[in-house]
Amino acid sequence: MAIAALIDKQDSFEIVRDQIAAILAIETASQQALAVAGGKDPNLWKFDVYTERSQPWEKWLNDQSDLTPIVNVGFQDANFNERASDQFTRQQATGTFHIDCYGVGISQSDGGTGHIPGDRAATVEAHRILRLIRNIIKAEDYAYLGLMGNVSKVWISRTEVFTPLGDGTDNVLKVVPSRLVLEVTYNEFSPQVVGETLEYLSATVKRSEDGSVIATADYDYTAP
Repeated sequence: MAIAALIDKQDSFEIVRDQIAAILAIETASQQALAVAGGKDPNLWKFDVYTERSQPWEKWLNDQSDLTPIVNVGFQDANFNERASDQFTRQQATGTFHIDCYGVGISQSDGGTGHIPGDRAATVEAHRILRLIRNIIKAEDYAYLGLMGNVSKVWISRTEVFTPLGDGTDNVLKVVPSRLVLEVTYNEFSPQVVGETLEYLSATVKRSEDGSVIATADYDYTAP
């Protein structure tokens, strides 16, 4: 028997991923406004947010006029907990989400005989954005990512910083990625059988050998 209803929905892992991105986008704007109100440079709280991009930093290779740090949210995988699930309706999963932060730096002269190394500047940027992301995600304002009732646990399993991207031949532009690994426990739901409206019920009355009456009845539910 085919599934009666069209499967026209997002799974929870997609909802969680998009919610993480939305929270980060809201907070970078809000933190910039708070920085301005506090007389601080809002650019120190500014970053661009993407989802499911493999190389979002490529835009810096051709255009270095805007070096705003980049954050990309991606879904990695999920493990399902059989004991905490039922057979058909609801399956509990713990999904792993990568929040990748990219800092960029440009090697340049310090105005004297030395220079400011781009890889160090990029690493400092990657650390700064990673710090902001961790604080935003674990802020009590966003307990359960605002998805309480579906999400039951949000846990940062680890953070890491990688070596600069590239083949080592570019001595000017340096990009350093850092990563926050977020584990989120949530429920996935599956299509269920859709019942059909009862139209007609047929019944019969019989008497058994010991004299008891066994009654059934019929009824047309479509009649006015």
